[in-house]
Order: sequence, then C-alpha cells, then structure tokens
Amino acid sequence: MSANDHLKNLAASSNGTECDDPKYFLSKELYFYIPLVYGLPTIVLYVHIIYVILRAKRYSTLRIAFYRLYAIMSIIITVMWVWDMTTTRFIAIGYFCHELLANYGNKSYALAPLQFVMTYSRHSQFYIATVLSVNRMTAVMFPSRYEDIWERNFLPIVASVFILPIPTTWYLLPTQALLARYPMGGLTLTYVKLLPNPWNSAPFYHLCNYLLDNYVFWVCTCIKQIFIDIIFVFSAWSMIFFCAGIRVAIRDLYVKQPDDIPRSIVTVTPRKSTISVVA
Repeated sequence: MSANDHLKNLAASSNGTECDDPKYFLSKELYFYIPLVYGLPTIVLYVHIIYVILRAKRYSTLRIAFYRLYAIMSIIITVMWVWDMTTTRFIAIGYFCHELLANYGNKSYALAPLQFVMTYSRHSQFYIATVLSVNRMTAVMFPSRYEDIWERNFLPIVASVFILPIPTTWYLLPTQALLARYPMGGLTLTYVKLLPNPWNSAPFYHLCNYLLDNYVFWVCTCIKQIFIDIIFVFSAWSMIFFCAGIRVAIRDLYVKQPDDIPRSIVTVTPRKSTISVVA
C-alpha cells in the first residue's frame, strides 16, 4: 500500500469527523485526566525507587540483582508512561488539534522516533518483566546458587532486554510519521511504512479491522489500558508497602536518623584521686 493510499483509508474511516468533535470529548478527557491524577504520584515514586537503588552503597540488600533489574524496569515504565500520556492520550482529546495538524499533519521523518520509542518501550517492558519473574523463580528454586547465577550473567541478561525488542520494532525508524484525524475525533500518531515488517501478523490485523468497528475497538483499547495502568500503579506502591529496604531508603532521603545527627563532643578530664592510707 502506498503512502497516499494509507492516508486516504485513514481519512475515509474518519467519516468526516473533525479532530475537535465534541461527541466523545468527555470520555477522552476522563481517559487522560484520571490516569494523570494517579500517574503523577506513581511516577514520582518510581523516580525515588530508581534513585535509592542506583545510589545504594550502604544498603547491601538493594544491591542484589533483583533491585537493579527493578530499577531498569522502573526507567522503562517511566518512559513508556510519559510517551503514552503525550503521544496517545493527550493528542486524542483534541486540544490544539488544528494547530497540531497544521504543523505535524504532513509526512515527516521527524516524528518517526516518537513512534519507535513508544512501541520499543512497551516491548522492552514485557521482556524486563519476564526477566524479573525468572529472577524470583531462581531465588526460590536455587537459593544457594542465586547470587552466582545472576551476578555472573547480569550484563548479558540486561543487554538482551534491550536487544530482543529490536526485531519487532526496527521498521518504525525508517518510516514517515504524521498526526492524523482519529475516527472518533482527536488526533492519532500514525506512520507509513517504507520497509515491510516480516514479524507483523497482517492477517490478524485485518481480521481485527473487519470484526471491530471504531467504537468497539476504542472500548477494547480502554480495557487493555486499564489493566496496564493497574500493573503500573500496583508495582510501584507494592514496593513501598512490602519492601522495607526501599521504604527505609526513601524515608532516609528526607528524615535524618539519630545516627546521622552530629552530636556535641564532651571532653572529660580525669581528676587525680587522693587515697589516704591509715596505718
């Protein structure tokens, strides 16, 4: 399919809907602002978790492989959340839609990295979550060999987390991306492939388009995102409630402990004692 054919199909599916169509405006506002309310404090918590794990020197328990892997996952989740809120949810509302279309409504290579990062971070999050599950399994099944297994192979395992998503996302870099009208109003970030993706399941994609209309597809997307958000929130806050090491490390960033408070130095001068011996 050529680039012009792709854009014609997208415009046809919009059925003339304007990007600031008020029909679904409220539902899309809720889709953005509700996650923003619980997402911002959760992101702040993720940043604190990343910080205390990466700087952990005197907290020996935070230096094991599990916590370092969790810090990597927290970085990926933070990037994924920021990209999702800006390049998906915010532009879908329809704010400044005509201005954005005027500036970014033409095919350009400039927006391709946004599409790539959004998809690449999701795939990376899947792999790092799988690695964390395997890490916990080895801690239970091979407790005596746990440290040897993960310390010896830590760097190759981390490298695989960032290498494995490349075969399923590389085709997004050499693309022409643009903002286009979404069938239910608002904008969406779309792209025109210049190179085929051998990993893409085209029959499944066309089957979904055939079976689901725009509204049902949007509802399914919302349900999927609800599950993603539940995992996003539960993961960070469960670390605070159930992990004393993380909780204490974050507390110590703001509350001075008695051992850290400088104490005044008291000098005691011994006196000579006089002992009288009575004969």
